[in-house]
Amino acid sequence: MGCGEEMILVKVIDDVTMPVSGFQRRAYMCSTCNETEQRLVFNKSAEERETEAASESASVEPTSISQGLLQAAKRVVRLLRAK
Repeated sequence: MGCGEEMILVKVIDDVTMPVSGFQRRAYMCSTCNETEQRLVFNKSAEERETEAASESASVEPTSISQGLLQAAKRVVRLLRAK
C-alpha cells in the first residue's frame, strides 16, 4: 500500500480457474486509508489436502466425477457473480 499501514485480510476465495489446485485470491484492506488490494496466493496446505483426498478415493465412480465437475462449475458461477 502507498500509505505503508497494516493490511487486513478481508476475503479469501479459492481460485478454481488455475490448472493446479491450491491457489487463492485474497483481498486486503488498508487499516488507515481503506484502499483495497487483491493478491493471488498459492496455499500449499490446500493442495496437500486435495492430494490426500484424491489418493484416498482411488476407485472413483463416474457419477462422483460428474458431481465434482458440477460443483466446480457452481463455484465458478458464484465467483463470477461476486465480482
